[in-house]
Amino acid sequence: GENLISGPVSFSAAAVIRSWMQSPPHRENLLSRWAEVGFGCVRAVNAPGVFDGDTVAIVTADFGTRG
Repeated sequence: GENLISGPVSFSAAAVIRSWMQSPPHRENLLSRWAEVGFGCVRAVNAPGVFDGDTVAIVTADFGTRG
């Protein structure tokens, strides 16, 4: 599974988790019984595409199990 979110570079970890917990599919990923999780965050300056050249933070949580 994967959760993604983007927003201002001032995003706090608490704000990211709070936002994911308010979204049923993201909440399900967070509360499922995954064996492993990895988190990442990038600050993108002049981000292209949907970000319209803004500076944004992009946060991901990736969930999985080893098979």
